[in-house]
Amino acid sequence: MAAHQLEITLPEEALQIIESRIAAGDFKTPTEVILEGLSLLNEKQNGLEDWLTREIALRCQESDRFPNQRFSIDEARLALAEEGQQLRDGR
Repeated sequence: MAAHQLEITLPEEALQIIESRIAAGDFKTPTEVILEGLSLLNEKQNGLEDWLTREIALRCQESDRFPNQRFSIDEARLALAEEGQQLRDGR
């Protein structure tokens, strides 16, 4: 993987997190900390997209089987938003 230099400005809290993780021996460099964070962010996003794809397919199948129990679009959005928030919160 080719490396590129990037200059960024971080809030003090973010810098403290990076420094504490290095001091704890979890990582050797700030780059390692940031790469791990980006990897976790990517996994979370992919998990959310996978869940959403599965959930939409399941809801469509249920709607076809039980047409009298269909949600309005607003109800569906609300239900999906609530379930998505639970997934993001790790519940």
